[in-house]
Amino acid sequence: MFQYLVSSRLIQGGLVFFVLSVSGSLLYSWHVKRTTDKALAQHRRFLQGHPTPSETRPAVDTQEIRPVDFGETGTSSESDASQDADDTEPSDDVAFDDLADAFLPDDVVLSEEPAEDVPVSPYGFGAYPEIPEGAPIANFDENDSAEMELMLRVAVKKWNEGHRFIGAVIENGKVYLNYPNTIYAKHATQTDPDGEPFHYYSRVLGAVGLTPEQMERGETPPGVKVIDFDSEGLDPYEVLGFSR
Repeated sequence: MFQYLVSSRLIQGGLVFFVLSVSGSLLYSWHVKRTTDKALAQHRRFLQGHPTPSETRPAVDTQEIRPVDFGETGTSSESDASQDADDTEPSDDVAFDDLADAFLPDDVVLSEEPAEDVPVSPYGFGAYPEIPEGAPIANFDENDSAEMELMLRVAVKKWNEGHRFIGAVIENGKVYLNYPNTIYAKHATQTDPDGEPFHYYSRVLGAVGLTPEQMERGETPPGVKVIDFDSEGLDPYEVLGFSR
């Protein structure tokens, strides 16, 4: 009998303990869930930007935002409701340079076409002129002497002016253009043993060669044009307009 009572009380105590444990666990779980849901709801409102009932929403400005017109020289604090939409767009007449100045910093320079590397005279005569097509003129070279460069420049200028020569030389600071069937002759006069003066060529330059006899007599073959050597040489500085 005693043994049965003890066993029954233990069972009853165990049941009570079990019921209390389960009830406590359920109450704690309900409390934790309620607290967590409330915190999550506040967190969602923060992320979505939804104000809580106690917050006051700011007034929303629904005024239309107009694009900036770079053609205007001033600004206005009032908008004209009757203005057409086309007038709010930038004008097509605005130059690209003005737009670039508006957007680019002052120290930014728009890219330009690189300048060509033009050969320049080492003697201060400037850039070399272009050799005309078909002209019997040698190319410019920085290793040429100053006299050679001057002669080539005179030849280029005269060819462009219509002179059709077959060569050129520079002698004693003067340029001589060689033309077909033409010579430059330096005339001289002497007296023979009988006291009679005679004429001869002391210097001949050109595309036509003379024999010693022709030089002594001052004669030329038929059809050859004779130009005075002393008066017809070209001063390159005068022809080119350079200062000495």
